[in-house]
Amino acid sequence: MTVAASRPAPGARVALGVLVVLTLVAALAVPWRSALNVDNRTYADMIAGVARTGLPIIDNGPARQFPELQARWMTLRGDTLWGALPPVFSYLAAPFYALAGLRGVLALNVAPPGVLALGVARLTDRTSSHPWAGAGAAWLTLAATTVWGSSLDASPYSLAITLTVWSTALASDSLDRDGSAARRYAFGAGLLGALAVGTHLLSAPMLLCLFAA
Repeated sequence: MTVAASRPAPGARVALGVLVVLTLVAALAVPWRSALNVDNRTYADMIAGVARTGLPIIDNGPARQFPELQARWMTLRGDTLWGALPPVFSYLAAPFYALAGLRGVLALNVAPPGVLALGVARLTDRTSSHPWAGAGAAWLTLAATTVWGSSLDASPYSLAITLTVWSTALASDSLDRDGSAARRYAFGAGLLGALAVGTHLLSAPMLLCLFAA
């Protein structure tokens, strides 16, 4: 059975706008300046390497001679340590690192949940007839899942999830269009999906529904 897409209530649009503004305010106010675990320290090193050299590498001294200098999730080539994690997040975050250090990266990382909220609302309004469904789903996504917590560190999860959701949203929108418009939306869905996988490999199984469709 097909459910008629809803038109969001005016109050729902306001609630969604408040949520987006709150995430932007949080991004500007974020105070943290350090990574919380080994994985995210690796991302921080990759980001710093891109900012300095254009490559996700670190020079930690004679790492081949002394294994203790070899950071986890790095691949050793000569005495240079290369980041072994997907690189999209590192390249996107490098300008923010150059401007404000790791605090700039964390500020960047807090912003995607606001964009994610818009994507969740878009998908939900497409599949629900309730005028508050989209705004409610967006608030629940940020308040009742781990996406908000994962954005408070130098990790790619919030960005990867945001790209995945918007890839799905554009793919869904392409079904309502014909000809070149449908192809443009499908191309956008594929591009965002590729960027999502290049941000974190867990996006690949998330996007299996698109491949099946």
